[in-house]
Amino acid sequence: MGGITTESQVVYLMTGLRKLLEQQQAKKQYEYLTFHCDWVLHSKLRGTTAQKVLEQFDLANIHLRTGIELHDLPVDLQREIDGISKMEWFRKELSTFLAANGLPGLETVRRDGWTHFLHLYGKVVEDCPLEMTTNNTAASIEKVTVHLELANQVVETEIFYKITWTVADKNGLSGDIFVINRNPLDYASDLRRDVIRRYDYCNSLALVHRRAPFVCFADLSIPRRFGGTPRRHATTSRSQN
Repeated sequence: MGGITTESQVVYLMTGLRKLLEQQQAKKQYEYLTFHCDWVLHSKLRGTTAQKVLEQFDLANIHLRTGIELHDLPVDLQREIDGISKMEWFRKELSTFLAANGLPGLETVRRDGWTHFLHLYGKVVEDCPLEMTTNNTAASIEKVTVHLELANQVVETEIFYKITWTVADKNGLSGDIFVINRNPLDYASDLRRDVIRRYDYCNSLALVHRRAPFVCFADLSIPRRFGGTPRRHATTSRSQN
């Protein structure tokens, strides 16, 4: 099928884009693309944009400690959290930068180009934390870590995977914000072995979302805390073509 198909290709692409951004002095113009390039190249990240991202999660944590739900956050803050956790800012800047440099977009070769790429990207940055700098003593959180998990089975004509952003606060508590993405069945063949391998240990607890069928993930029964109160948030994305 072609296109970006391996984690090593993701690293190669992001490294090349990072060099172009520096050569063109475009890092400030493409702030989130630069951030995501840097994330690929580091085992942990504490840079300027990483702090900006962490500040949004910190603000959300402060609100959620009062007992409100994630969807009741102030509109601007909710927009920022959605844009970061769904990687919408990343997608927009990546697409724009590729086009500006006469490079093919992710959907040029395969219609599920973005969600396929995002799955591979998530595996590359998995467990590479964004860490709050020690001089930010007012912050309530310490770090945010991304984890990727594949659903245990193909549902109808699509396969699902979950990207979880785990927020760890200074009190030793943590909470998850996760986004569920889905791809058409022709992508499922690339992942079928992982699906079968995960089937054995996946428990029976299912996630229900208004736009998604029942999908089982292995860790949904593990209690999580966000600012002292169990919180979960799920959104669903899919290939646009």
